[in-house]
Amino acid sequence: MKHRHWWNNVNVKNETAILEETIEQKLHLDKKVGALIIDMQPDFLSKIRRSERDVLITSHLEMIKFLAVHNVPIVVLEYNRHGVTQAEISQEVYKLAKYEYITKDHNNGFEEGKLDDRLKAWGIQDLIIIGINATACVKETAKSAVKKGYSIHTARQLIANPSNSQKEFRKDVLSWYEDNGVYLPDFRKLCKALES
Repeated sequence: MKHRHWWNNVNVKNETAILEETIEQKLHLDKKVGALIIDMQPDFLSKIRRSERDVLITSHLEMIKFLAVHNVPIVVLEYNRHGVTQAEISQEVYKLAKYEYITKDHNNGFEEGKLDDRLKAWGIQDLIIIGINATACVKETAKSAVKKGYSIHTARQLIANPSNSQKEFRKDVLSWYEDNGVYLPDFRKLCKALES
């Protein structure tokens, strides 16, 4: 059974323009936006191609700075026994007015219940998904978010996969994000939607 969402009603003829406008309206009207940073730990980052890793980290830093300006809270998920979040990312997170770090023992960040409790306490309805690995932890967490009623939003520069599984990432995962949330080729469009 396919889940119907507001973004599935997009007119194919002007799909991109209408989708961008709908994202802007949805994020602007709700303003119950939060972000999840998932497993941005050196253990996992070391498996990403250097060029993609550089873009990923730069995009994350830019996104976190943008979220800070707009007082969007962030939950940072760290996979137990894989170290701490990349230093420059944590440095930016610590500057936020509202953030929390949660350690997890499963791919799915919602498994232990702490994440859902925190998001509900903050009144979050829309989640900007950021992190690695897009075919495992990020996807499993995003799937649970959708099942729990959160709307999910991400962009190409905000999620990544290990270098050895790029084919799977392009083929299966991107279509999942497109079908179950908002997936854009450029994270700046999410930023623009939050500003509107």
